[in-house]
Amino acid sequence: MRVNIDGAFFCSRAVVPAMQERKWGRIINIASTTVPTGRANYLHYITSKSAMIGMTRSMARELGEWNITAHLFMPGAVETEVERPSVSGAMFDNLAKQQAIQRPASMDEYAGFMLFMCSDDAEFTTGQTFAANGGIAFL
Repeated sequence: MRVNIDGAFFCSRAVVPAMQERKWGRIINIASTTVPTGRANYLHYITSKSAMIGMTRSMARELGEWNITAHLFMPGAVETEVERPSVSGAMFDNLAKQQAIQRPASMDEYAGFMLFMCSDDAEFTTGQTFAANGGIAFL
């Protein structure tokens, strides 16, 4: 909760005054595809990431008058250089098989989507949840 909710809240609170002064800004909160799909033994993580949906939508409502947008990005599984003992290589392979696009995601693909959400091309979109996950089915 401290990292996922408090961290996102306090980071946003720190930058919002400068955004309000400029009458422009982009807030992108990051959740996970595990929010709509669920996952055993991740209750604490999924609960904290789920709370970000409401927080992001409220931010969009509260900050829109300053042309500040807020979105929630829910990436699917992606292998990084950070070791995660709770997620094996076999689990990544299994997740990829559940996707419509049956291959692993790359960090570059996620970065491109994040750049779009921060761009002027997305200036009339706010309060939305975007999932980039290869088309994995939500329950």
